[in-house]
Amino acid sequence: MQRAFITTGILGALLAAAPAFAEEEGEPFMVDKAIVILSTNASYGGADQALRRAERRLGLSVDLRDLGPDESRRTLSWSANDCEENGWSYPCYVPRGRADDGAYLSIEHTDGYPELAPGHFIVVAASGSPGAAEIKHTLARANELGLRAYVRTVRVYMGCLH
Repeated sequence: MQRAFITTGILGALLAAAPAFAEEEGEPFMVDKAIVILSTNASYGGADQALRRAERRLGLSVDLRDLGPDESRRTLSWSANDCEENGWSYPCYVPRGRADDGAYLSIEHTDGYPELAPGHFIVVAASGSPGAAEIKHTLARANELGLRAYVRTVRVYMGCLH
């Protein structure tokens, strides 16, 4: 699967607030991000059902970033048209964590995070710096409501996307 990173057009606006970092000694700049995971699913449909249950219980806003399952239903992507307008092959996906810290509900794909087992859709309730108050609060609230949430620290690429 070819991965694309979006830098212009509609999708570029999603990443415009991402900080720019210099590369050090030829290695891309990576940062640790904590994500609160509510559910891991083999299918997008299963993830969507889990997301809707969590939305009713947690009351968090849903922010899917205009992503949906690709034609194969094996990964996430923006539309083929959006990918093409940005100069990338379909499917194209940028994992969460660049400039969107906070509490929200989203469906993401584990292929975007090398630390997670590939091939799954996850329901995310928050992302941010490891140990951040919002991560701790969202985790505690989800678990109080019986959602069996957990936190994983993932490495997110913060370098240039073009």
